[in-house]
Amino acid sequence: MHRILQKTLQYRGTFEPGRGADVEPTDSIFMEGEIMKHTFREENGIGILELHGKLMGESEDLKLINMIDKFAEDNIVNVVMDFSRVEWTNSRGVGICMTGKETLEKHGGKLKMAGMCDKVTDIFKVTHVCDLFEVFDTVEEALASFTPG
Repeated sequence: MHRILQKTLQYRGTFEPGRGADVEPTDSIFMEGEIMKHTFREENGIGILELHGKLMGESEDLKLINMIDKFAEDNIVNVVMDFSRVEWTNSRGVGICMTGKETLEKHGGKLKMAGMCDKVTDIFKVTHVCDLFEVFDTVEEALASFTPG
C-alpha cells in the first residue's frame, strides 16, 4: 500500500512522512465526494489506473489524460484501466479513454480495460468504440494479456 501511495502522489502532489499527502486545492483528485477518484499502481512495468465513481468528462476526469501523458513520458506505455468501481460513464468519459489509448499507442503501448459493468459497457457500445478496446473481466486477465505466449 505504501508503494501505491508514493507512486500516486508522484503524479498528483507530495508526500511527507508523518504529515501525509499535500494536494493542491485545485487538484481535487483525492478529495472525498468528487465524481471520480483515480489511483495508480505499477505491476511488472504495466500501469494500472484504478477508477472510482463516475467517469463523466469533468475537470477531474480530464486529469486522466495528463496522467497518461506523464506515464508515457516515464516509459509506462502499457496501461490497464480498472473500471470495477466505476458506476457510470458518458460519451465524454469514453472520449477520455480514446485520448488515452491514442497517446499510449503513439508511444508503442496499449490501453486495455478491465472490470466494466454492463452500464459502462453499454455506453462504449452505443458510442461505437467498444471494439477498439481490449476488454477483460479482471485486471489480472488484462495484465496477463501483455505477456507474450
